[in-house]
Amino acid sequence: MHNNDMIPGGKWPGAFGVYKYSKKVVTYNLNAFLPLIILGYAADIIANYSNMAVAILLYVMIFLFQISAYTVLISSLHLQKISLAQALDKATRLSLKIIAVYIIILVTVFVGLVALIVPGLILLPRLILAPYYIIDQEMTVKQAIEAAWHNSKDQGLRTWAVIAVQILFGLLAIIIIGIYLSIVYSAALIVLYGFTNGHLKTKK
Repeated sequence: MHNNDMIPGGKWPGAFGVYKYSKKVVTYNLNAFLPLIILGYAADIIANYSNMAVAILLYVMIFLFQISAYTVLISSLHLQKISLAQALDKATRLSLKIIAVYIIILVTVFVGLVALIVPGLILLPRLILAPYYIIDQEMTVKQAIEAAWHNSKDQGLRTWAVIAVQILFGLLAIIIIGIYLSIVYSAALIVLYGFTNGHLKTKK
């Protein structure tokens, strides 16, 4: 049984049922999380109207904002308060390892899709949570990949269901309610990360 209400205890509540847990995680450190989302959206809009050099710089910043947002959400998962500056500092420090793990995931899934579609679809949910192990436990790239592979066993359908709901809410982002749902649901995979780690404890 998990020791905080950010993580479902017992049975997984389903892709839509995890919404309430994601909302709790998102709002716990909202003062740090919301500015990162706003900065990310603003940088993306500006990048679309910028020359290549500026756009590249802005996309690097967007990536950093995204990793910082994950850092905030993982702190919330542990019922820890975190500031915007702390999140940015940690994300910057871990960014190279996270880039490396994303490259490994992309190459692995791409090879799986080229070889045969089914292996690629199986590999993605087994590896997609790896960056969270780096942020949460500061593992090496190898350790994060191994941990994600081991702990995501038999979680494929759950992971794809969460991704499908994220895509659905993303498509609804053309209207205000869709933007709200996308933001509130943005911690769903992180909640799944906590759920797949039965050892996850609230940090003191």
